[in-house]
Amino acid sequence: MNSSCKEDLLTVNELKKGDMNAWGKLYKKYNHGVFTKIKLSLGNSDLSYDLMMDVFMKVYARINQYDGKSGAFSSWIYTITQHQIIDYTRGKHNSSTQSLFRGKNEDIEMIQVKDTANNCEETLELNQKKLRLRKAIEKYISCNKSKRALLMYYMNEMSYNEISETLHEKLNTVRSYIHRAKQILKVKASAMLL
Repeated sequence: MNSSCKEDLLTVNELKKGDMNAWGKLYKKYNHGVFTKIKLSLGNSDLSYDLMMDVFMKVYARINQYDGKSGAFSSWIYTITQHQIIDYTRGKHNSSTQSLFRGKNEDIEMIQVKDTANNCEETLELNQKKLRLRKAIEKYISCNKSKRALLMYYMNEMSYNEISETLHEKLNTVRSYIHRAKQILKVKASAMLL
């Protein structure tokens, strides 16, 4: 293992312990490479920046899955980058967004909260929103497969294909699970606001 790989592994371990400065180090070291890889594939700077942020949020969300035994951190982040490009070009446009409820007297609708937290307050707020969403899913979705599929979609930011493979279900079945679960959450949210 070369010195760069060792340094990355130490930084990842610091991040796993909650050191947000470690997150900044990883971002600073890899943002240009990730952005360049996406821009070379897609050609659009604004889109490339958005997808780069999605990649880094996936890395942050899945950092505990990286242990260094399966290869260098750079390989891991560039693999996530390549998957993000593939997902986008296949038409999924599955950015790491979290649907949350908008309340008060407004009509109930699902709103998209872009997962681009770049400081501690935004990360904390986003984690609190994810926790509220997780609690709502746990409370209102009774079908275990629908619940698992929706949690994988929102909490693990997995694509429908990834969920299909994980659950060993057909893609259309996964779509149906997630659609029904979202409908139940909308109904429950509207009932809470009446």
